[in-house]
Amino acid sequence: MARCPRAMLLNCRPQETIRQKMPDDCTRLIATERNNGTLVLTVATHEISDIAAVASLERQLRHCAGERAEIRWVIDFGNVTFFITPAINALLEIARGLRTRGGDIVLTGLSADVRYVLGLRAVDQVLTIVPTVTEALAVLHNGNNHKSGAANGTSG
Repeated sequence: MARCPRAMLLNCRPQETIRQKMPDDCTRLIATERNNGTLVLTVATHEISDIAAVASLERQLRHCAGERAEIRWVIDFGNVTFFITPAINALLEIARGLRTRGGDIVLTGLSADVRYVLGLRAVDQVLTIVPTVTEALAVLHNGNNHKSGAANGTSG
């Protein structure tokens, strides 16, 4: 198997970078920051194009969920230009977990192609999607997320 030249960096703790080796030696980067009790995650990879990338994304999101107390998340996909449908399940599982704890998730920065893929599975009916991080923070801080029960199978 060809090795990916990138190093795996996962930044889920303030001012600390955690290095982990992924099974395929390929890596993805999720940068995090806090904003008034909300965790803002920025996906820095340009493509989530295979099952290994989906597994890496899911593993990193779950790691952040386990490491962080924040239950309100913004995930910024502004750098992502390609996204395969299996990654949707990872997002929905994280959303369910956060909602179980009284939190929520808002997606932002979606390219037209990524938004199209999410639309194939009607994710826009389950998760709130807004254009910018600023708008996502406003949705979460003002409690205007009308889809907050959808990932749990309830109407919201």
